[in-house]
Amino acid sequence: MRKFLYLVLCLSFFIFSCKKDELVSFTINEINDTIIDENISYNSIEPIIIGNPIGVVTYSLEGTDSEIFNINSSTGVVSINTLNYESPQDENKDNIYELSIRATDSEGNYDIEDWTLTVNNLVEWVNILENEDVYAITEDSQGKIWFGGYFFGIAILDGSNWAYLNTVDGLYSDVVRSLYKDSEDKIWIGTQEGLNYYENGAINKIQTNLVGSSVSSITQDLDNDLWFATYSGIERFNGLNWNHFDELNGINDDFIEEVATDQNGIVWIATINGISSYDGNTWTNYVGLYDFSANELDDEYIPSLMIDSDNNLWAITWGGGVLKYDGMNWSQITMDDGLSSNFGRAILEDDNGNILVGTTAGVSTYNGEFWTNEWLGSQIRCLFKDSEGTIWAGTKENGAFKYSNK
Repeated sequence: MRKFLYLVLCLSFFIFSCKKDELVSFTINEINDTIIDENISYNSIEPIIIGNPIGVVTYSLEGTDSEIFNINSSTGVVSINTLNYESPQDENKDNIYELSIRATDSEGNYDIEDWTLTVNNLVEWVNILENEDVYAITEDSQGKIWFGGYFFGIAILDGSNWAYLNTVDGLYSDVVRSLYKDSEDKIWIGTQEGLNYYENGAINKIQTNLVGSSVSSITQDLDNDLWFATYSGIERFNGLNWNHFDELNGINDDFIEEVATDQNGIVWIATINGISSYDGNTWTNYVGLYDFSANELDDEYIPSLMIDSDNNLWAITWGGGVLKYDGMNWSQITMDDGLSSNFGRAILEDDNGNILVGTTAGVSTYNGEFWTNEWLGSQIRCLFKDSEGTIWAGTKENGAFKYSNK
């Protein structure tokens, strides 16, 4: 009798154990490998549990490339803001991210499912003006995009149609270094040999003898005065009178590449020997901003600068990467931080607050966290944002490009 009871107890325990094992047996349904386009956010589907987990199931992420992803521990949804094909973050640098999701119940029972996420490359920059050296880009009041460059004068894009302007039409030179639309929709054209403007369908010549005939940059300040940077100083025009500023007035150097105005009305200029600013009365100079020993010019050359939406000054250097000035402190960003090259000629901010830098190795874009880089076949001469927020780039010898993935 005692043997019988013992056998009954053993059998009951065996049956109970089998049922318990059956209750806690669960798996994660197969997760298919996924392909997504670059530069868009990713959210996975909720994993499906098959079987009978005990209590609450929580999710965690494992795998070679899991650290840059986020996971909702309650739903198991995996997400990431964006992934850029040109700057892969996976361990193998092949844009194939290896992930594993672990589901664990209240008793510590778990299952793991593996899958991959592949990032697809997109054609983001479209060449629309091939084999030209493009120095400047602007937009007129009708939405036409103007391109100025080396010995082709001006090319105007109207949808898919092109028109051209050159010395026959009244330009001082077919080498156009700067373009600017003012507050009255007049297009100012800085050529290698003088200053023109386009109004009412015609090109006009400015007869005033600028001290520097090669006009490298143009802007308009808060008082609607126009500023024309040259390689022999800078000119201010209030609609009636011209004022010339150069080293004798306190500027770093007469060789000026860029002029911009900040939100406080301060005029900033990029020279071959640092940066200068003008508050309406006094010029202030900024030098010693970067080590220029690598640029072979023996000068602290600043090819371009701009003011962002937060009134910070950004400048691209010739050998020292990017400089940022917040009104109190200067900081420096170089190739060590992800920039494509420490040499560049253009910089701007897009509508999303990203900083784009045109370097000798293409376009570098900073989203506030990391840099992504795109080679356009040649060094970048200029960058421009039109009224719709579309970005345009001019290159040294590969024409102009339109960013098609706005």
